[in-house]
Amino acid sequence: MGVFKYIVKFAETQSSTEKNTDMDNFSFYTPTRYKFGRGTENLVGEMSASQGWETVMIVYGGGSAIRSGLLERVCKSLTRAGVKFVTFGGILPNPTDGPVREAIDTVSYTHLPLPTLLRV
Repeated sequence: MGVFKYIVKFAETQSSTEKNTDMDNFSFYTPTRYKFGRGTENLVGEMSASQGWETVMIVYGGGSAIRSGLLERVCKSLTRAGVKFVTFGGILPNPTDGPVREAIDTVSYTHLPLPTLLRV
């Protein structure tokens, strides 16, 4: 039995034996495009502009994005495409409210339209 079938089977078992009325119904939709390969960071501007994004926030973790030149290449790509951007570094995996609120404040200080988020 594949993992997916196991999860579905487990869910069916749980739902038929336990009636949990504490959970609210919800819908969650997260359209995300992943593009892999050499030089794909140079396409970020073109891809962003094709989506109609005028402003993006580039979120990155530690200094490796800077040291490797990745952040610079992404910024150049966005500039070439005429897409404005704001950078916000130092984000760790599964960030707490603090850094997320700081990122929101960064956007509000720039007086730019609400950006689309890019994770580098």
